[in-house]
Amino acid sequence: MPQQYPDGFHDLEYAKPIHIGSGSWICSSATICGGVTIGKNCIVAAGAVVNRDVPDDCIVAGVPAKVLRKLDEQDRIHVWDTYMKNEVPLSERESGRSRS
Repeated sequence: MPQQYPDGFHDLEYAKPIHIGSGSWICSSATICGGVTIGKNCIVAAGAVVNRDVPDDCIVAGVPAKVLRKLDEQDRIHVWDTYMKNEVPLSERESGRSRS
């Protein structure tokens, strides 16, 4: 017979925390398993299933997710110029490429 809980709750915890580093992008339908840490400035591709930690500055994709490649300075400049620049107020753009 199953255990009965008078208040409907029990002390079991099913998930572990997930840590996502600053500047990382998680695309749609990606699944990140409990206990995983995504490094800083990473890109997790759409539909990826991440079941292991991801180092900083990487692109991961697949089921299970694998590192496709490391991001370099040229990649960061491209992302800044293409996507992020227009979302930063003009006063902050003058001071540099990164947003803190």
